[in-house]
Formats: sequence, C-alpha cells, structure tokens
Amino acid sequence: MKPGAALLLLALGAGPALAEGGPSPAQMRALAAAMTQAGCVLDAANQDAVLKSAGLTAAEAGMTLDALVRAHRVAQVAGPAYRLEDCR
Repeated sequence: MKPGAALLLLALGAGPALAEGGPSPAQMRALAAAMTQAGCVLDAANQDAVLKSAGLTAAEAGMTLDALVRAHRVAQVAGPAYRLEDCR
C-alpha cells in the first residue's frame, strides 16, 4: 500500500470509532501537539512519528483526526495531508 493511501485510510476509518464515543480531549491535545512538533502537518512521510509522539494507535489517531477536522482545527490539504489550523 502506498504511504498516502495509508494516511487516507487512517482518516476514513474513523467513522465507526466516532459512533463509540469519539476521542477524549487529551487525545485531541496530544495529536495537535504532535502535529505542531512535526511542522503543523500530518502526512504520509511523518505519520508514524506523529502517532508515536501522540501516543495513539492508528485507530485512535483516525478518530481524533476526524474530530479535529469536524471542529475546524485541522484542514485537509493536497497529498493527502492534514494541516493544523492556527499553528506556528
């Protein structure tokens, strides 16, 4: 599987997990902090490092990323990649 496809599947696989209650605020903060450390972007090249830094499994990261997108804290950009809004 191509790395970009893995990232896309990570985000798309979040639907069922959200039905089970979604991510905690701590998980959302952890992923946002890990993305900030990675230059404000989550993409195929850095997803393993970002998930490790956030302490999240792929399933947890998928549902957390989806929640951040729905909260307008993260935007999908070309690639597929995701950019943390208001990140410096």
